[in-house]
Amino acid sequence: MIIIYAIYLAIWSNYTTINIYGADMSFHKDIDVDQENNELIIRFKHFNSEDTIERLMKNPEKIIPSTMYSETRGMSIVFHAHELCDIYAKKQNIRIVNCSSYSMIDAYDRSK
Repeated sequence: MIIIYAIYLAIWSNYTTINIYGADMSFHKDIDVDQENNELIIRFKHFNSEDTIERLMKNPEKIIPSTMYSETRGMSIVFHAHELCDIYAKKQNIRIVNCSSYSMIDAYDRSK
């Protein structure tokens, strides 16, 4: 969600082009449902050690288990916010370019 605020502030600052790097937005690829107990789990990938799998809990307390509905709803809101940023930027004659090597965000133009 922080990237949305950064883009919004860049639009307000009247940059003519906003280049985004490292915005993969692929968090959902690491979420799964444990087929035995229906709990949402997440795989944390570590570059220097084995991956770990944990039960996905709601933030910030991490007491209440998360659900597929709440996770996908949240992701939907973020992807929609990217679309709104792009619409707003275009109305201000600002171009947002996704320069990430891999990204699930399809709202912005891609760098060549």
